[in-house]
Amino acid sequence: MGVYWIWSFWSRVRRRMFYGKIMRTIFENMTDYDGSDASSSHGSDSGYDDSGLQCACGLPAKLRMSQSARNPFRLFYNCPRRYDQCDFFRWCDEPSLTGDRHADELNLIRHECTRLQRMFMKAQQDHENDREKWEMQKEELMSTLCEVQAELDEYKRKVKMAAESDLMPPVDPRWSSSGRDEMDLGDDAIEIHAI
Repeated sequence: MGVYWIWSFWSRVRRRMFYGKIMRTIFENMTDYDGSDASSSHGSDSGYDDSGLQCACGLPAKLRMSQSARNPFRLFYNCPRRYDQCDFFRWCDEPSLTGDRHADELNLIRHECTRLQRMFMKAQQDHENDREKWEMQKEELMSTLCEVQAELDEYKRKVKMAAESDLMPPVDPRWSSSGRDEMDLGDDAIEIHAI
């Protein structure tokens, strides 16, 4: 049990070190919109941000990356403490609070409307793509149906021609499935039809 715990702990440590190196590399190579280095605006390698955000503990908020399935690779701020963190949490891409309640509510509503509009546009695009795929499948099935119908019509025509041909003997009603049911099966007489 102890070996497994040590191995599990060491795996988590190595994973955190790996993700930390990736984040440092990303922040060092990332540039802001104005072209300045992001490493200077995001602080040192410790992951702290110069945004001025402070957690409830009074410490500068730490910029982290979400690894959840719902918000993969989305940046957020939270308490820099590893243990005994306060409840501070803010997404990096959401507008920051100004202190004016009315303006903050408008900013949040505007941000939510923009986010919902993006989701709606994506859903609309997905619907359009699905509709195009459905139309293509429908056309393929309709062409296959037309081919099968033409083949069936050709077979019907050939059977009709063969039935009307002088080379075919006349059809005895007793040979049909309905004629056999009504016919007396005790008679062993053989009938020969001459053309």
